[in-house]
Amino acid sequence: SSGINAEWPLRPGTLTQLVVQYSVVLFARMNFFLLSLLLLVPLVRGDGYDKLLRFPKTPSLENYVLMRPDFSEARDAISVCTWAKITIDSGLPWFSYATTVSANTLLLKAKAHNILQTTSSSSRFHFDDNVLLKEEWYHLCFTWSPGVMDFYINSILVATSTSAPAGQMILGGTLVIGQEQDSQGGAFDINDLFGGDLYQINVFKKKLTGTEVGGMFFNGRCAEVERSLLYEIVLSWDDILESGEQHGEVAVEEAGCNKWGVVEEFSNLVVDYLNRRRS
Repeated sequence: SSGINAEWPLRPGTLTQLVVQYSVVLFARMNFFLLSLLLLVPLVRGDGYDKLLRFPKTPSLENYVLMRPDFSEARDAISVCTWAKITIDSGLPWFSYATTVSANTLLLKAKAHNILQTTSSSSRFHFDDNVLLKEEWYHLCFTWSPGVMDFYINSILVATSTSAPAGQMILGGTLVIGQEQDSQGGAFDINDLFGGDLYQINVFKKKLTGTEVGGMFFNGRCAEVERSLLYEIVLSWDDILESGEQHGEVAVEEAGCNKWGVVEEFSNLVVDYLNRRRS
């Protein structure tokens, strides 16, 4: 069944044939072991590993996710990263954190500009020349520490500011995913919303380096966050899926990152190797 048959150029009873036959049995058992082990993946990985948030193409002010996160550990530096696929033409706000001080305490968009307001001042930077294609996955990442903020698309630094706000992040805000808040918790604009898929939004309590951002992108959409960064997360994708209030027609869908793909890829590689050894 694995593509190995009795027509191998080996004499029955030879030590070589015994070793090969034992290897085939071992390979089959390894596959069984891997399948059994990977059944435990959901217990190790978060439940959100293969789940994305889908925002409908039809514009509606009812489609958003709302939560009130605690960013107290990220007051001195913050990074927010996600994978995004867009399906509409709009301002595409995917992360809107508003406080009583400013509705744009931290506004991240897939188009036009980003805004940050700290306890010190506010700053906005534009990236209008970077156009995202519809139905394509992109990795977006915003990073800030006092005085410096950067924005990356697919690991490329597309906007930077060395005159970014000093001070600290403003706490006690409301986070809305998929709409832009013009006042804390609401005042949405039908012409400025997100349509498409979002996957693996994570908020870190440090300003990620270009190398760390590049690692996320080049590891691929279905890769897990590097172990060295796991303890830097203050708001995880699992937190958003489990605690975020989903409104309207926002749907949780499969992300195409299932564990069975790992087994299939491994099996195909080994079978291909064995077949090449035969030829």
